[in-house]
Amino acid sequence: MNYNKNLIDLLDEASQIQKQLIINKDANLKIIAIRANDPDVSVCYTLSAPEDYLNFTGTKLAFYDFTKFVKCFRVFDIKSKDAKLSDTPVLDGVVNANNETTDIIIKSSKTKQKISYRAARADVLTQPVFNHIKMPAVDCKFTITQEEFKHLRYMLDSVIEADTIKFTWDNDICKITLKNMKTSNYYDVEYKLTTPANLNGVLEIQTKGLKQMPEAGYTVEVASAGLVHFAMDRNDDINMNLYISKKS
Repeated sequence: MNYNKNLIDLLDEASQIQKQLIINKDANLKIIAIRANDPDVSVCYTLSAPEDYLNFTGTKLAFYDFTKFVKCFRVFDIKSKDAKLSDTPVLDGVVNANNETTDIIIKSSKTKQKISYRAARADVLTQPVFNHIKMPAVDCKFTITQEEFKHLRYMLDSVIEADTIKFTWDNDICKITLKNMKTSNYYDVEYKLTTPANLNGVLEIQTKGLKQMPEAGYTVEVASAGLVHFAMDRNDDINMNLYISKKS
């Protein structure tokens, strides 16, 4: 079973949003695709990648808790300057009579060790609450680097302990305000828009969604109708889009 480690690492990060995963294969498009949301539906995401990034047999591969699969995977994911100490996981699939993968065998590339991980039944897992997300008209658009995102989340979690995230756009600037409603402490940061906004506007979103997102650079689109779209910047063929709704 071929795999791309970048995909496994990313899905491990995304497990903060949802540990239960259903990976669908589209044989016609030759891709795998995922839809997921957190239990509170404060953030949801879509992901697609070439099918050889996790080339399993069948149409679906489901995980009851992806973090437990990753824990098994990392047993043999060992990097060392000493080549004798390094190891790489090798994946094989056990396929049933319906040509679906029921178990993933994780083997050491150097020793005679292996771990068998039982795949879940997709029909018994929590299903995503959406089929497709239609982004409303975008009012402002800007980019945030991975370092900027890391700092923003640090300010959100550790410094301000914010309850609200507010986007305010005016001309060619979008200001993000993190505010703690109990202490009235707040933090402001400004980003230059890719094109000036036609109209000024304000939108508040839920803080929990941003806290759960993978650390990365993003292209951010804000719709005053009540949705923020984060398109992850990547150098590979993984396409990940995250959405956070307005604060209710």
